[in-house]
Amino acid sequence: MTGLIGRLCALSVFCGLVMSLMPEGGAKRMAAIGCTAALLLTLSGALQEVKPELFLPELAYYRELEQELTERSGELRDSLNRSVIEREYEAYICDEAARLGIPELQAKVTARWDMAGYFLPYEVHLTADCGERERRALTDRIEAELGIPKERIIWDDEN
Repeated sequence: MTGLIGRLCALSVFCGLVMSLMPEGGAKRMAAIGCTAALLLTLSGALQEVKPELFLPELAYYRELEQELTERSGELRDSLNRSVIEREYEAYICDEAARLGIPELQAKVTARWDMAGYFLPYEVHLTADCGERERRALTDRIEAELGIPKERIIWDDEN
């Protein structure tokens, strides 16, 4: 490749000198056509010397890299979707707790991939300073609204 660039530069300098020495007129126009043809022939001859098999390893490497990046981006997208969904469910549960009069509830929702192609809430850990009646009311609401069974609604002691 460096040889091609060197030949093109040398030929360009030579053509420039020839063109600067030529008098104006038909001969100079013919020289310009000849210089252009010489540059194009040099370039096309060099392109014929290029062996595609020399680039196959790099091509294979970049295809593997493309596939890896595509897979990673899919995983990252899924992970971000999951974390966004978990935060939205946590906010919903905290809002419901506030409606039921449970102050300063902390909720940690774990979502799992469903066969339908969505992340759905699977389990929730709750921490709050409230009575048994409020706990039951919030547990019932979470079970009814989010579909998380009581066995996976875990109340942690605040202490």
